[in-house]
Amino acid sequence: MGKMESTPWYREAFDELYTEIYGHRDEMEAIAAVDLLKRRISIAGSLVLDLACGAGRHMEALAAAGAKPVGLDLSASLLAEARRAGRSDLIRGDMRALPFRAEVFDGAVSMFTSFGYFPERREEVAVLVETARCLKAGGWFVLDYMNSNLVRSSLEPLTRRKAGRLDVVERRRLTAGRDRVIKKVEVFSGGRLMREFSEEVRLLSRGEIAEMMGGAGLRPRLVLGDYDGAPYVAAGSPRLITFGVKE
Repeated sequence: MGKMESTPWYREAFDELYTEIYGHRDEMEAIAAVDLLKRRISIAGSLVLDLACGAGRHMEALAAAGAKPVGLDLSASLLAEARRAGRSDLIRGDMRALPFRAEVFDGAVSMFTSFGYFPERREEVAVLVETARCLKAGGWFVLDYMNSNLVRSSLEPLTRRKAGRLDVVERRRLTAGRDRVIKKVEVFSGGRLMREFSEEVRLLSRGEIAEMMGGAGLRPRLVLGDYDGAPYVAAGSPRLITFGVKE
């Protein structure tokens, strides 16, 4: 018998506890992110694809801004939560093979590091190629990513925090090549271990993202470093937010 392959982390991490564990990633943060988009792009009336929409917090903010969002996610649990919150236009699917016809969306977003999850770089490129395929000519794409330089320089190996009724222990490390960050998460309730899972995300530079987007036909036009719209600074910006346009 051949060696059995393990289940990819992103198929296990995003379960019904995820939004409770990461409750600090809330609606106000989503509103701030969408407000940044509104200041740079005319989004009212636009049909917008939210890649890896999760429980739909950015969809809610997009709809409030006048856009018509369509959410795609692989997690049945998070999509169910989005439906309970009143979101519609939700589709379960894989970012690497989008279930949409070509040139249907006015814009697309990938918010709060919903990118860099796959083992092979070609899989990340496939996400961008598929996104470009589904955008109209001149359509816009915003990739909201972590600042990998800051992650490397300020990585906290161990943190403990409260998340509502839960106690969360997070252990982080860089891979040997310093090109990925791995986080092991343990979730306790009343001192009892309820859940443990891993997250693993590729650390991409501004140049790498620009190269990947450009190769997929999404020309980078603007790079910002936070939701207030400050310019990106490699040494200290909290985010790496790249605006691109389909050529």
